[in-house]
Amino acid sequence: MKTKEIITVFISTVIEAILTFLLTQVLSLKIWGFILAALINAVVLFLLYLWFSKKVKEHEEKDAILSNMSITTKEHLLEFGKLHKNLDLLGIKNCTEKLTDTPFMPKTCMKNVKKTLFFMGVAGSKWVNDPPVYAEFERMLRKVSAAQGEVRFLLLNPNGNGWKKLKNLRRDNLSDSSYNKYQILMKNYPCLKVRLYDPLPSFRLQFVDGTYIAVSRYKFEFSEYEKTHYGWDAPHLIVENEVQDLVQGTTKHFWSLYMAFQFLYDHIWDLSEELNS
Repeated sequence: MKTKEIITVFISTVIEAILTFLLTQVLSLKIWGFILAALINAVVLFLLYLWFSKKVKEHEEKDAILSNMSITTKEHLLEFGKLHKNLDLLGIKNCTEKLTDTPFMPKTCMKNVKKTLFFMGVAGSKWVNDPPVYAEFERMLRKVSAAQGEVRFLLLNPNGNGWKKLKNLRRDNLSDSSYNKYQILMKNYPCLKVRLYDPLPSFRLQFVDGTYIAVSRYKFEFSEYEKTHYGWDAPHLIVENEVQDLVQGTTKHFWSLYMAFQFLYDHIWDLSEELNS
């Protein structure tokens, strides 16, 4: 039992004793005072029982979580706290089991974009091939245009060697049908810029409003690609950008990996050619 819980029980006991004294002695209710005091005590004890049951359940849940995380001693807990602090320093905030049904899947992500979206992938089909998602893409572009923002997409060049290698690895299960859609969108929305790169991509990168990036690696072999439900079941690492605290004069996520991925993206962008060319 923790100190806070011991104090609660002590205070409750003192209050019950005072109430019993007031009802039986001061107010001279005698037998009725004892009955009333007993009822009050029963209610208080019942409430204490409910409170303790809730606390016990909370402790059991915490212990179960810590046990599943292999945290069984105070030293382990201190090590975990240090690990959490270091991950926060690097900007690492979360890791999803998959892309589906997360805030980072294209349709959901586009609803949350305010001003900028930078993406690097293969053909970008998840963003435009499904009609409802395509409609959401247009809504996002109108919103970004109004905010004078920018949307950048880096896609694999369908005429390059990387495309040929990937198509061979995926047993010809690779389509460039999305590129025409991007050309149409670029004509209608100047805020959208699409460029093509040649080598096989190392990562799927998704930068949102300069605040966070969702990163996952690619599975090139068709059997692995199929096993991940064509990328929908790929886990993603979520990294937050540096944040300046102007009041305290400090920087949150000082060693964030966000900027490292941003530099990589910008480098590839500068070396890539525009889709229309």
